[in-house]
This record gives sequence, structure tokens and C-alpha cells, in this order.
Amino acid sequence: MASTSEESDCSSDHSSESDNDDNDDTSSMLSEDSKIPKAPGEPGHPGRGGYNLEIVLDWNQKSFAKLKKLTHHLINEHLDIMKCASAQNPILINIVQTKAIDAFPDLEAYSNCWPINDIIMMHLKYTSSHARCRE
Repeated sequence: MASTSEESDCSSDHSSESDNDDNDDTSSMLSEDSKIPKAPGEPGHPGRGGYNLEIVLDWNQKSFAKLKKLTHHLINEHLDIMKCASAQNPILINIVQTKAIDAFPDLEAYSNCWPINDIIMMHLKYTSSHARCRE
């Protein structure tokens, strides 16, 4: 699988403000190896080797709906919805990831922010395809 800009490591820019801080008080930060790995397959294709993101995350329905609503708002605010996820500026993707983690700290437990990246990918796939149809 090719690496795309949406697969950036969200924890790298979400750490403390000072990268030179030698204080080892990072017990709340998980190492990438101990985080929840991405589910196999592609989100939104449960019948074709992929998975349903809501089921895989196993969050309560209300929390998942809030996450999805916030992430869609952040995407619309920071990203170009006429382009797919791989065509987005990685810095802007990281802004969406960071703001989502600020609102949902439990996302820190997921390797490379894959739930947010999945929502970004699915939303932009939808919006960019609809934009092409309207042209």
C-alpha cells in the first residue's frame, strides 16, 4: 500500500510545545508500538475485505457521531473538499488531526491517527467525487 499524506503521524506535532524539553514526564504518551493498529482493509467496504469504522472503533453511537461531525467540520474548514485526501497539504491534514485529538483525547491511543485519517479519506472521497460530477 502506498503511503499518502493522510497517513502522517499525528502525535509528532501534538506533543508538548517544546521539543527540547528533557522532562521525561510523558507517561500519558503512548509509544507507536503500543497503540491500536489500523484495521486491515479499507474503511467503508466491509463486504469487500474492508471494515465499518464505527463497528471497528467500538465507541458508543453518540461519541462516534460527535467525532464524525467534528471531523467533517474540520475538513470543510481546513481542507480543499474538491480534492482527494492524497492531494491535500500534509500540514493541513495534521491540523485536522490535532484539533480532533484535542476534542477526543482517546484518539491518542490509535496508531498514526488512523480513525481520523479514515474519516478524512472517506469524506474527501465523497466530496471530491460529487464536485467532479457537478463539473
